[in-house]
Formats: sequence, structure tokens, C-alpha cells
Amino acid sequence: MTYSDDHQQVMDIITRIRPDVVIINLEIQDINDLEIIKQIRLQDYSDIPVIALSSPSDHEHYLNQGVDRCLVKPFKIKKLFQTIQSLLEK
Repeated sequence: MTYSDDHQQVMDIITRIRPDVVIINLEIQDINDLEIIKQIRLQDYSDIPVIALSSPSDHEHYLNQGVDRCLVKPFKIKKLFQTIQSLLEK
């Protein structure tokens, strides 16, 4: 697992290690968060599942922006693991 709170570093990490899944802790409709989702989808990483951690009011918004699954905060860690597993089994 790798962590970054810098958007450019996130793309560098994705390019370097090509993770099995990307988990993004989204702030309330942060333009930078939307940009990183777009970058992942538009570049050669569209096959990497993206899980967004968001507030209840933003759930549908982020699904429409290209994330594969959206977990509403707060959530149980078991739910995160189940979501990761279901995406990796595809």
C-alpha cells in the first residue's frame, strides 16, 4: 500500500507501480480530486478500479465522474475490504 496527499505524486505512483486498485479519500467536490479521477480514466489506467471515500451528499456525483465504487464516510473497514475484493474479482 502506498499513500500520498499530493495529486501529482498520486499519478507518479500509479505510473510507477500500476496498483490493483486506487482508493481516494475525497473532500467535498474538490476540483483537484475530480481532476485526478479524470487523469486516471483518460490515461492508460482506465482498467484500474477507483474507490472513492465520500460524504453521503456527494456519493452519486463521484459515481458519475468515473469512480467504480463509492463508500460513504464513515464506513466499516470490513466494507472497504469487501469492495476491494469484489472489484478485483472482476
